[in-house]
Amino acid sequence: MSREYLATHGVQAALASAVCEVLRTRPADPILGIRDILLAKEAAKTNAMMDAPPAKEPMKLAAQSCFEVPYELRFSLIAGRGIFATAPIARGTRVWRYEVGVNVLEHDEASLRKRLAGMSADDALDLLEHVYSYRSACVDDPPCVIEILDDGKVWNHAPDHNTGNHPDGTGDGVSSYARRDIAAGEELTDDYGTFDEIPWYETICIEYGATSCVRVGREHR
Repeated sequence: MSREYLATHGVQAALASAVCEVLRTRPADPILGIRDILLAKEAAKTNAMMDAPPAKEPMKLAAQSCFEVPYELRFSLIAGRGIFATAPIARGTRVWRYEVGVNVLEHDEASLRKRLAGMSADDALDLLEHVYSYRSACVDDPPCVIEILDDGKVWNHAPDHNTGNHPDGTGDGVSSYARRDIAAGEELTDDYGTFDEIPWYETICIEYGATSCVRVGREHR
């Protein structure tokens, strides 16, 4: 019985090969012989896959988390994923710290376009819809777009937001503070409507079909 005969009668190639090997070697127990051959073939395939070089992944920027309260990410009724407190947070507590080069990048138009140029369309859209335009946070005088590198990038919008600038005006002006007492289980939210419109950022968003944070804030009051 040839391998070609077995294959043309609906037996998979691997099984056909194993059967032919059994017919050639004639082991005491043909069924166990077929099993052992198939297991050996599967092991060889697995080893080959493990030895193969890993597929290249898009560049991801590592970041140190600058959250100062316990939290978790989970599904949000507002949009996608959200940031949820896992313990009570007292009014005035600094929730998240703003540190350029640690968990934040500040982009002018040229650097943002350069960042987008190396991305797929989906990744570019995702980035543009998870950056923030807030002039007073920028170290340099020209307006910049803020890319958050830690989990703060999924901070959702709500008009009745529970985080933002310090409620007594004593914060650093760039980090995020609890505007009121926040209960465990509450989603942390900010008001995108307080962000600044930057014309070149709005233009880039239009080019990529993205909705800027400012537009979200103004359309959901």
